[in-house]
Amino acid sequence: MASRTLTLEHVADDTPRVLFRHAEPIDEPIVACGPFVMNTSEDLNRTVADYHSRKFSVATT
Repeated sequence: MASRTLTLEHVADDTPRVLFRHAEPIDEPIVACGPFVMNTSEDLNRTVADYHSRKFSVATT
């Protein structure tokens, strides 16, 4: 795997928070829209429609 370099510069008065994640490629198609990530446009459209029709349950603690 090729080596990559990333340089970040933080220009502000607050303390920066940065999270890096890495995983091996899964060799599957990815379609994203906002917070939703699916494998096909059809799955994504169905998920967004379900979200807008309030079919998602709300987790409570």
